Amino acid sequence: MMALILLTCALAGGDCRPHVQADGLGVMECQIQSQRAAAQYVAEHPKRRIARIICADRRRIDFYLGRGQA
Repeated sequence: MMALILLTCALAGGDCRPHVQADGLGVMECQIQSQRAAAQYVAEHPKRRIARIICADRRRIDFYLGRGQA
């Protein structure tokens, strides 16, 4: 199972943060939902940009969230 993570940054620079948008998705489902989730996030947070869209194995979520090595 996969987690959909958006790495977003402030438009002014710096302040980059990961946001888990969904968890427990299949590989294809994660890829399909990623564009929709990214578009929705940008519409709701106009002062942030998406630096990276990640479909990560659930066992690696902590790695992408910066909570140590997985």
